[in-house]
Amino acid sequence: MKYSTITSHIRKTVVLTIFLTFVTIVFSQNTNYSPYSRFGIGEFILGKSVRDYSMGNVSLGTYNNLVINAQNPASYGAIDSLSFLFDIAVSSRISSIKKSDQSALYSNSNIQYFTIAFPITRWYKAALGLLPYSSVGYNLQSTQQINDTIFATHTYKGEGGLNQFFIGNAFKPFKNFSFGFNASFLFGSLDRKTVSKFSGLEYASEYRNTQRIIIQDVYFNFGMQYRYKLKNNDFICTGLVFDNKTSLNAKVSNFTYKYLNISGILTLDTLVDETAPESTIELPLHAGFGFSYNKPDKLTLAADFRYFNRNNVTFLGVQDSLNNSFFAGIGAEYIPQYNSPNIYWKRIAYRAGLYYYTTGIELNTNAVNQSGISLGLGLPLRRTKTMINLSLELCSRGSLKNDLIREQFVIISAGLLLYDKWFVKPKYE
Repeated sequence: MKYSTITSHIRKTVVLTIFLTFVTIVFSQNTNYSPYSRFGIGEFILGKSVRDYSMGNVSLGTYNNLVINAQNPASYGAIDSLSFLFDIAVSSRISSIKKSDQSALYSNSNIQYFTIAFPITRWYKAALGLLPYSSVGYNLQSTQQINDTIFATHTYKGEGGLNQFFIGNAFKPFKNFSFGFNASFLFGSLDRKTVSKFSGLEYASEYRNTQRIIIQDVYFNFGMQYRYKLKNNDFICTGLVFDNKTSLNAKVSNFTYKYLNISGILTLDTLVDETAPESTIELPLHAGFGFSYNKPDKLTLAADFRYFNRNNVTFLGVQDSLNNSFFAGIGAEYIPQYNSPNIYWKRIAYRAGLYYYTTGIELNTNAVNQSGISLGLGLPLRRTKTMINLSLELCSRGSLKNDLIREQFVIISAGLLLYDKWFVKPKYE
């Protein structure tokens, strides 16, 4: 088969996959379950690629020409001037939720993301893609005794989340230095439902409230990287990222109605049906620093530190209840012999990492923190730089202290990174 035909097939496959992935993500709800996603815009997604997941969500200071690192847009500068990268991933999550003597098990699977990256010139590289930014999914219940005979049962449900479509740009004005930015469009909905059932009344009653928040707005984040050359082509890369505090436009609709059961006859009474004037949801200032030691095609050791200024942001005009938070993580990748001619396991990239993240949530004077360890593999395909990436994350969030909820979850992710050369004339027709 001709080289040009192979390349044409790859490009057609990429275009079709992008379209199908975009449609699937846009028209589906993120089904991740976490009781702590009830706060703010939901559970913040830490990593941006399967490689990130398997290395403790560390990537701010990593520099690799076979990685689309949306975490730091300056890293697109590592992409070769004739290459084209396409990355797509799926994930499955199994969560164990425990509170006192109660426990529950949840599972879900999602298409996680797609990203592509390519050169514009030798000094200007670009990327674009669709990523999850946050997820909401919870189902909680509480009981309340109003007096000796009247009791209320409250059920709180939520689902949705935010997606991030981004166009990334990286520039290399001089050797070993690059800077860049992602121009993103954040969009999605947060759906919250509350059901209150009252017993012990002469007429049984039930109140239902449904709130839908639709968010659509632009968002920018910035980054830079600098490489320090060492002996034998080894190098140290440092990276900085910065996202300023941002206000997102939000449209809110509320619908509240009441059921009455009078002698077996149900009556419905609408109490509230309104669409509020356009409001805003603020994203916190975020800054991060990362560095890595690199022995090309052999070893990467990396560490990140990130800070989120959450305690002065508002949610629909009301001061949010979150505290400032931080993230710290370390990760490593090791390839025994990337060009081994006969022994496949020596060409595999072996990855591991761990992290600690303070979510900013505080309940009953207890901070809700998250930690995780991860393992992963990069499986190269024969005679190409295309790679299958796998990761396994073991995470824990919250605790059982003071009647809180402890969440333990496992995330298994699989991604396909396609590599192709562009702008190269075929030798044979």
